[in-house]
Amino acid sequence: MVLKPAVGTNGVGVDTKIFGAEDFRKYGISSNQAGPFLLEEFVGGDDLRLQIIGGKIVAACIREPAFVKGDGESTLLELIEQRRKEVHVQNPANRLDIDEQTQALIKEQEVRLDSVIEKNIKVRLKEIANMGQGARAFDVTDKIDPMVKKWVEVISTELQAPYFALDLISGDISNIETYKALELNIRAEWMHHTFSEGRTHDLAKVVIDELFSPIE
Repeated sequence: MVLKPAVGTNGVGVDTKIFGAEDFRKYGISSNQAGPFLLEEFVGGDDLRLQIIGGKIVAACIREPAFVKGDGESTLLELIEQRRKEVHVQNPANRLDIDEQTQALIKEQEVRLDSVIEKNIKVRLKEIANMGQGARAFDVTDKIDPMVKKWVEVISTELQAPYFALDLISGDISNIETYKALELNIRAEWMHHTFSEGRTHDLAKVVIDELFSPIE
């Protein structure tokens, strides 16, 4: 199961490793989060974000939990520091901290902060794909199943919302049958589309053109 605060942002307090009552009890002791909480089914797959403006999908990306990739020369700590600077430049509000979760993941991967990471070897640093914690975004706008447009049309009509994001978990972004709806985000940030790898989007311009253009 997944446990997270009912109110919050940037992935703070989210735990994806709730296997039973004992984990739930430990979370209550260690999280330092005020309730209430949401307990949800864990669904495996890629974290897929669809950005909708004016009833249309204008950008889509896969978000991957924070990681660094070795170059055969730098230590893990040096790689993290380099990535931390990149995260800060993209959005000063985002942080890549070496917290307890990061330390546990590093230990699981049998490396240390002073280890030189071999070229192209990936070291995962976070459990969840939240941009506020240094996740990376990979653009997939042209690869998603086109049938998802119908979902968006219905949701946009029902909500009468000109701007929102749809967060999904997908086993195969080209097959809508693998999509599981995670949440609607009415106040979604778009900066990860601004810096997404593979392709970027000037969503500020799209918002202005779509939502503030003169009515003819």
